Parts: sequence; structure tokens; C-alpha cells
Amino acid sequence: MAQNAAQPKTPPPDAGHVPMTEEFDSARWTLPPIIPVLIGLVIVAVVLGSIFVGGRAKRGGSGAVTGVYAVDQKGQPGVLAVVQVHIANLGEQPMWIKNASVTIETEHGKWTDEAAPASDFGRYAQAYPELKQYEKPTLAAETKIEPGGQFDGMVLVGYPPPPEPNMANATLAFTKADFDKRKSLTVNIELYDRRPLEIKESR
Repeated sequence: MAQNAAQPKTPPPDAGHVPMTEEFDSARWTLPPIIPVLIGLVIVAVVLGSIFVGGRAKRGGSGAVTGVYAVDQKGQPGVLAVVQVHIANLGEQPMWIKNASVTIETEHGKWTDEAAPASDFGRYAQAYPELKQYEKPTLAAETKIEPGGQFDGMVLVGYPPPPEPNMANATLAFTKADFDKRKSLTVNIELYDRRPLEIKESR
């Protein structure tokens, strides 16, 4: 009779009470291996560090505006200006000038003019002899500054630039007095294989 007695049944699993050991054991199979993750992080750090250091090294130059001299143009509104600059090559490679321009902001507006070619200064100096005393080597395209070297030169610009037809400022009576009251002046220098130099006048 004891042999025919019903055997005790195993109770069904309770979904709300999963053993903690099973939860922790399962995570072991879902987390990625730690070694490949660490290697990937190291590679990313090296790449970002190279970009950061390389970007800083690419600049490699500094500059300052050392003088600004302007004259009224004859027979028309506007001025001619000689802007003297000092540039230092702080890099380990030669610095090559691509082009230069000067931006001014006045109460009449904001203008940018490209630096005149070196060959133009002699012609302007004949018409405006007062500019001759401010002459320095022209900062022109293809100017080369050796590593650790410096350049003291000038750019010749005019303001305002020739107006387009029907422009509102076509008859603007812009004078040296207006230029001298400028709000800001910035020399923009584009370089080959380096970040541009932006040199602001300190007043």
C-alpha cells in the first residue's frame, strides 16, 4: 500500500522569483570581452591625440600690426592705406604666404580689400609721396619665411572698394578722418598647408 502512495509533485516555477544566481550568470554571456574594448579605446585615444597635436602644430605662426598709415585719394572719395605687419614663423617648416587682405569696420560699413601687388607701390608712391616713408618689403603671394624666421613688411589697400553699379554707397564720401575713426582692422593671411593667420590691430 505504501508503494501505491502518490509521489509528491515538484511545484511549478514562479516567474516572479528567479534565482539571483541565474541573473548574474546570464550577464556573463551578454557583456563584450574586456580586452578588445580596451584596445579599441586606446586606438581612439591615439587617433584623437594625433589630430589635436597635429592641428596645433599646423598653426606655427604669430603676427602683429605694427603701423597703419592712410592718405585721402585724389579726385575721388576713399583712402589708400599702408598696413605694416610683423610675422614670426614658429613652426619647423618654411612658411609660404598664399595671399593677404585687410578688413576694416567703420561707422559707414565693413570692407575687405586684397593686398595690392608689390609692383603697384612705386606707382602709388609717385602720386602720394607721403606714403614713401612707410615703405617696407611687400607681403605678397609666395613670400617665404624660414623656420624660426621673422618678416616685417607691409600691405597696400584702398577703401572703400570700387562700388558696383546702383550700389547705395556709390557716392560715399569716405575720407582719412573716417578711416582713422575705424572700429577695427584685421589683416587676414592665407598660408599654404597651414591654418590662416588673423592679425587684429591693437588700439
